[in-house]
Amino acid sequence: MLLISFVLTGCASASRPTSGSLQASPRILRLQAGTTVPTKDGLYNPQTDETWHSQAEYLRLEQEVLMLSRAAQARDQNR
Repeated sequence: MLLISFVLTGCASASRPTSGSLQASPRILRLQAGTTVPTKDGLYNPQTDETWHSQAEYLRLEQEVLMLSRAAQARDQNR
């Protein structure tokens, strides 16, 4: 469960594609260290390899963590 928590800390919100957009936002974006990425706020240069998740993927992972936590609590109560 701790591993999943760490996964959730490196998430970013992705904007929805416009109706005329041909390219949808990726579910997961992996950035390689030292690769310059243009953003709306300027250039970003990750110092280490990074993994970013779309909002939909973040919410899916968050739900999974909550379900696992509840299952573990229920299992512990039945012991």
